[in-house]
Amino acid sequence: MSDTPQRSIAGRYRLVSPLGQGGMGRVWLARDETLRRDVAIKELLPPPGLTDDERREMRERSMREARAIARLDQSNVVRIFDVLHADGEPWIVMEFVPSRSLHTVLAENGPLTPAQVARIGLALLAALRAAHRAGLLHRDVKPANVLLADDGRVVLTDFGLATAPDDPGMTRTGIVLGSPSYLPPERLTDGVIGPAADLWSLGATLYAAVEGKPPYARSSAIATLTAIATDSPTPPQRAGALTPALEGLLRKDPSRRIDAEEAERLLRQAVPEEPSLAPAQASASPTPTGTTATGTTPTGTTAKTATQDQSTPKPSVTMAPPDRPAQTPTATTTTTTAATTTTAATRRNRWLIAAVAAVGLVGVIAVQPLISNALADDAKHDPVLGTSASPTNAPMAGWHYYTEDSRFSIPVPDGWQQLRDGTRVEFHELGSRRVLAIGALGTPKADLLADARAAEAADRETTKYPEYEQAHLHKVNYRARAVDREWTYTAAGGTRMHALSRTFVAENGQAYVIDWITPDNAWAAEQGALSLILEGFRAQQAPASPGGASTSARPSRSVSPSPRVSVTPPRSPKPAKSSTSAKPRFTNRSIINNGSGTCIDVPDSSPTTTAKIQTWECHGAAGEQFTLAADRTLRVVGKCLEITDTSNGPHLRIATCTGSAKQRFDLNSAGDLVSLGTVPAKCVDVPGGDPANGVWLNLWDCNGSENQKWHVG
Repeated sequence: MSDTPQRSIAGRYRLVSPLGQGGMGRVWLARDETLRRDVAIKELLPPPGLTDDERREMRERSMREARAIARLDQSNVVRIFDVLHADGEPWIVMEFVPSRSLHTVLAENGPLTPAQVARIGLALLAALRAAHRAGLLHRDVKPANVLLADDGRVVLTDFGLATAPDDPGMTRTGIVLGSPSYLPPERLTDGVIGPAADLWSLGATLYAAVEGKPPYARSSAIATLTAIATDSPTPPQRAGALTPALEGLLRKDPSRRIDAEEAERLLRQAVPEEPSLAPAQASASPTPTGTTATGTTPTGTTAKTATQDQSTPKPSVTMAPPDRPAQTPTATTTTTTAATTTTAATRRNRWLIAAVAAVGLVGVIAVQPLISNALADDAKHDPVLGTSASPTNAPMAGWHYYTEDSRFSIPVPDGWQQLRDGTRVEFHELGSRRVLAIGALGTPKADLLADARAAEAADRETTKYPEYEQAHLHKVNYRARAVDREWTYTAAGGTRMHALSRTFVAENGQAYVIDWITPDNAWAAEQGALSLILEGFRAQQAPASPGGASTSARPSRSVSPSPRVSVTPPRSPKPAKSSTSAKPRFTNRSIINNGSGTCIDVPDSSPTTTAKIQTWECHGAAGEQFTLAADRTLRVVGKCLEITDTSNGPHLRIATCTGSAKQRFDLNSAGDLVSLGTVPAKCVDVPGGDPANGVWLNLWDCNGSENQKWHVG
């Protein structure tokens, strides 16, 4: 059919624009006029060379499998809303996932790290296992069918739509369906096609993600297919801990190929272990020394230019022009080391958090969100100076403290790209729009609220924020004094974004702004990470001069002739002052569900129980008295609450406290009890808000319902 949009399908779905086209059809962005939402619609277009009977059979099978996939409830599988016939042609209506494909990310930015690829692999494996349990095969797992969504999901698309029915290898005309580089060996012979074939394609996809090319990269499709059938894959060079999983998945003989359970075990081994999260105490302020070293980027970060999203507002202050990088300053920084240090190799990002870029000029309280995809620009620039530090509390695994020029320290997720703009430093998450930023504003304004209102009024008069809607603008109880400004708007591609700017005066009398942005649909799930950032911020009491002497509390605006970083050798931690020591969020309190009115309860208050955690009428028993510790573990009867899986629907249990990711939770300001061990964070849920005794708790995608809202009694 024509590429001309605006055609209506079945009188309900208005085609807007083509999103892409492959061997089995064309995908359109469409508008559901009934529910008033954007959807993706696949127009099935069988490949050439098939007989009429083969084309009809392919369409019928595709429709049957689409209906089967629609019954899957797995967050890593693209959701199917409808299957229909219009004008004699089959159409499949799916959720529209604002995203980039893994293929696009690799083409534009190169290979990912082994840990990143392992996490993607675990998500894809969860999708395949759900499909295989339902008797479905994918048959075309490849980077182009893997979506890295703006909200943090990893989504596998095009289930069951890539292969002719009852013909796992070739059609009778000799056409191989699927991408040659990702076809398992048994597809090229008369071997039995089963779940193991999908696992081989998964291995080839993960190989390409970490190596930058598929395992059988050849000059032509025929050469590639021949190599798959006869040769061994090229040994991986960058895979590191991921290598055993790749080797097991890429075995030619399906009977010797590892199964899904073993693949999951090996993929989890490729994700660095997290140490215990018992907070290590350190000196409340960094100690400078005279030792200097050549400046480098903070461990786990890469200094790169982030390309600004053209749909987002331009800054209200002067920035570097788009044809040259932002100025890279120099700085003198100090660091302290907690009793337990974490190397760059073991740090990893476990949360999907976001921020808006702050305007870092004295007297200007406005927000400039730099909503670029951090992977979109591969240009190299001089590093922005900063070090990992551990003020008061050691950060969680997967995070490090960024400390700048004796001005402040703030927790930052490992692996985020770093960008400097004046007095503002930004951290961009790989592969998403999320940005965390911190700016030092210097001497604070007398009336923070009035300044925030003026900035809000100015933004309403401009086109900086399409479809701008204010959510909140008010004073908040934070540090000496603070104001929050929160709003939503629509970014390029139609993604609804949610922004927060917190301007505040710290204990040292200086003003700062912490800004954050995230897709609106992920806002609630990411409040735990935001709380970690806000609570972890530390203002330095006095900037240090280049020689190590103290200066006034106001940060110096001079620029040193050359970068220097001062590093304190590891030392035993000193007890922190009581005013800044880590404290539990709450102690020995009941956690009550808003929807059911019942409490989280350990059956019989037994610390040795193996039963699932339930809800029960609140009666004050020991099994209902929870402490949310400083390391974000939920402690009860001497044990810790723990999730058993990261998918939708798993139950919760208690276990010996280890501080691992699956034992970390946060009760955020919205009332969501979120697990910080899932990506994105999921919410503790009372199924259906059932008020009965003995209802098992489970974990589910955060949706804002009352059965996911909690308060402390």
